Amino acid sequence: MQEEDELSGNLWRTFTFWVLLAAACLALRAQRPPRITRVSPEALHGTVNVFLANRNGLVVATDSRLSYRGERRGLGRKLFKIDDHSVCAIAGFYSDPGPGVDLRYPIATTVPGIIDDYINLNSSISTHSTEEKLDGLSQALIVSLEFVENMNIAAGQHPSPPVSQITVAGYDREILKIAHLDLVPSLEDNNAVYREKNLTVDTVEQDFFWKLAGIEDVGRAMLGLSNPFIATNAAVAFYVRAMKTDRGRLLSLSDLEQLANDVEYTTAKLHPAEVGGPLQSATLGAGKIRNFEQPNDSFYLPPVTSWFRPDDYDDLNRIAGWIHTGYFRLFQLLITGRVS
Repeated sequence: MQEEDELSGNLWRTFTFWVLLAAACLALRAQRPPRITRVSPEALHGTVNVFLANRNGLVVATDSRLSYRGERRGLGRKLFKIDDHSVCAIAGFYSDPGPGVDLRYPIATTVPGIIDDYINLNSSISTHSTEEKLDGLSQALIVSLEFVENMNIAAGQHPSPPVSQITVAGYDREILKIAHLDLVPSLEDNNAVYREKNLTVDTVEQDFFWKLAGIEDVGRAMLGLSNPFIATNAAVAFYVRAMKTDRGRLLSLSDLEQLANDVEYTTAKLHPAEVGGPLQSATLGAGKIRNFEQPNDSFYLPPVTSWFRPDDYDDLNRIAGWIHTGYFRLFQLLITGRVS
């Protein structure tokens, strides 16, 4: 009975939070509509996530590029460390940026902060299975995406969000797994709704295994056993020979790193408007993360609270602060059962 009362209280507090937040936003809008500009759906798009694995471990590589109508517009985090033995990579979340200021800094780039909040607040996340980590991150992002898109609808905007992808990879009780799903948006009764689709959970055993997300055409060609890159790329040629010899079992982590980096580099070369920027990568072996590399934070777009000039964008600044604080407190409530 006590547990039921606590659950009921948590649900009531969550419901009350969203009602109050919605009411505050509507009241603020009634006073003076904030100067919100809508960034086109094509504004920020394109990425490549590369996952290569065998019995020796796993290598993940992704790019950092954000672009606006074919022009390079800053960099974004696409690879995240969940704990000491697993990572997460995302694709598609920057493609429909939502409301923005001066067509430059869209709210969609708060996604890294939302992921960080979820991971940092969940003190027991390292004990979760790969599937549980993927599901938790998915639910956190669905809440965020639906909230932003429904704010757009309430403001008279017509969102056209893309399919977003999440992949969680790492060791799950000493077993290497790669779990992936798509978050597919739809409009139901004039409400934005995201559904989880195309869930896959793969266990890596002895043989070479690969997984791609984002722009996949170049990677699929390079990882095929008969492809046009054999003659010009030493890492690809070595990989093809290894696959024909022992199905890639003896490829070392260094071999996998070189191949993953080449897939990311070649994708960026053939899709320069959508893919590029500094490499983000992780190497896992012997049950843990052995290497995790990202550019310095100064390479990335600034935090959400610095995107708005208080003198010119008072209303929008407050809305942005409420969004971030609201997410943080919601996750805290869902994970710990209390709000600080």
